[in-house]
Amino acid sequence: MTIKIPYGTKFQFDQHTFRFGQEVVELMDSSAIKDNPEALRSRFQEDGYLFIRGFHDAQKSQLAASFTLGAIADRGGIKEGTPIESGIVGRENQSFSFFRQTEVAHAKEILDLVDSNDTFCFFERFFHNKKVITFDKRWLRCMANGGCNHFHYDQVYVGRGTPNRCTMWSALTDISLEEGPLVICLGSHQHKKLRKTYGKMDMDRDLIDAVFTSDPAEL
Repeated sequence: MTIKIPYGTKFQFDQHTFRFGQEVVELMDSSAIKDNPEALRSRFQEDGYLFIRGFHDAQKSQLAASFTLGAIADRGGIKEGTPIESGIVGRENQSFSFFRQTEVAHAKEILDLVDSNDTFCFFERFFHNKKVITFDKRWLRCMANGGCNHFHYDQVYVGRGTPNRCTMWSALTDISLEEGPLVICLGSHQHKKLRKTYGKMDMDRDLIDAVFTSDPAEL
């Protein structure tokens, strides 16, 4: 479901407040060219990302979301007295890094969604009909109110020595601006100095803090 965001809507990123339409803008929607690999490659080269609404099967997304909310409820993360499916965070405002709990992150409901045949077929077409592979690990996480992961390159975390890798971020539900969507620093893929310095690091090899900055205002 697409909702028009009013100009000037507040967006909270950690301790910083921004305004929609000013410092924060909507991503370019590539849904209309989803089945046009050539157009997708061109846009990816230009923008550095592809934002596709409704990429996953709606029923599978709902099953994955319900399963994840159930896992949160089992761990006391849902507000008492509210339906699990509402997803209202509990009093302790906990985040859940389920990628450390494979019984959740690798559950059938999750893998049926992110590792679906549709997913692999999409990337095979995108990469000129080449066979694609994926990591064994799935980074399922649920962020509490006010939480964030700070700005970083995924390459620094999971590059494993190759630049020939794409990250697929999948929202299991609709996410409003107030609920904390994925944030991209537009144009960072074209910043040569950034790519040749920070972008060449590997957190395991270099034993570094992989976050580039915790202050989005710097960017």
